[in-house]
Amino acid sequence: MSRSWTLRLSVLGLVAACLAIGYVAGRPGPSAPPATYLEQLTTALDLSPAQVAAIESILAEEDRVVDAMLTERLEEIRAPVAERREQTEHALLAQLDEEQREHYRLLAGQAAERR
Repeated sequence: MSRSWTLRLSVLGLVAACLAIGYVAGRPGPSAPPATYLEQLTTALDLSPAQVAAIESILAEEDRVVDAMLTERLEEIRAPVAERREQTEHALLAQLDEEQREHYRLLAGQAAERR
């Protein structure tokens, strides 16, 4: 192999290596999960262990109460939400041609199976 081809291949290899390194270096690494509200308060307010325990209890009680409220309200809105979804789907299907409607129904069936 001639010296010019060796030089060209070396430059090409160097460019490829730089691109690969740039790609890897530019990708975000694994990120830590976001801090919980309690962790944020603990850090921002420099809470004592006793305060953390008390606030943790307060937040847990709030979670229980809000979950109960949401569950109760969910039953109240389940039928109206289902009716609205049917109206939306009907309007959506009206915009599609027959082939698209068939494909949409197939996709909707697959999504329902995953639930």
